[in-house]
Amino acid sequence: MQEVTAEILIERVWAYCEKILSGEIKACQKHRWAVQRFFKDVEALADPDCPFYYDAEAVLDFYEWARQFRHVEGILAGEPIELTDFQLFIAANVYGFFKKENGARRFRKVYIQLARKNAKSQFLALMASYEVFPTTEKHRVFIAGWSREQSDEVYQAILEQLQHAPILEGKYTSANGRVKKYKTNSIIQPLSREARKLGDGKNPSLGIVDKLFVA
Repeated sequence: MQEVTAEILIERVWAYCEKILSGEIKACQKHRWAVQRFFKDVEALADPDCPFYYDAEAVLDFYEWARQFRHVEGILAGEPIELTDFQLFIAANVYGFFKKENGARRFRKVYIQLARKNAKSQFLALMASYEVFPTTEKHRVFIAGWSREQSDEVYQAILEQLQHAPILEGKYTSANGRVKKYKTNSIIQPLSREARKLGDGKNPSLGIVDKLFVA
């Protein structure tokens, strides 16, 4: 089996983008705009005055993190999670671009819109656990939805992934409706409707809003 490198992943992303723009892969106009923006952002990196830089190794880190987990249902049950091309495209945008001035990620807000049965909860769960576990810093991840049931969808996906990941055995606890990492006291927690009414500030490292409704 060929070793996966950062260069191979970026080539995958680039090929996927080209297929979107050529029409080989059918996509809506907004997704085509996202691909065009990605090409434009990459081209801008050649300018020495560009305030951003790209770290393909960071994308590889997220890809390798995803492969630590396994599918828990369907025909792929038991197999390592292999990011699809569109998931890798999202990761390449979110985890690849950084600010030169302070090394922070360029994109702090991400809107992901997918049709049903496209592993959205699985992908969001990977992002949540990636924020907490492969770091020595304390992080707080909160999941919100229109209802507690909706926020629980992503939270349950997180629990299923963690429970089937040998590398995390003994490194966390899941009790009282939240996951807590032992070494750093980092947490992953779904929010209730009552928390929204109280308006308490949570100061999250990562906030996930599942099934966002805009009036």
